[in-house]
Amino acid sequence: MARLVIRTEDFQLSFKLIEALRSRNLKFEVIDSHTEIVNHSTIWFASPAEILEQPTVGRSIPVSLDSIESAVYSAIFLLRGIENSVFLTIGIDPGPYPGLAWLVD
Repeated sequence: MARLVIRTEDFQLSFKLIEALRSRNLKFEVIDSHTEIVNHSTIWFASPAEILEQPTVGRSIPVSLDSIESAVYSAIFLLRGIENSVFLTIGIDPGPYPGLAWLVD
């Protein structure tokens, strides 16, 4: 069974991740950034620099203060797996900076 782990030295990032995960009633652990992850099914959050500095097993999700929501959605997707997805939502932004976004729930 996969588990979620917050593994960062950035206190503010850790605090915001805790708030976001709790608001979605997701179970998680907070560990020291130097603790080695040995389980391949672990899904862990850290800053991009920390992921590059300390590669380890499991699935890493790079996150910054500006990308917490998308990182949490990525974790939910990894926890559920594609076979348990119910909805696929696609959005197109035709504005001055066009873009495409999708969300699987």
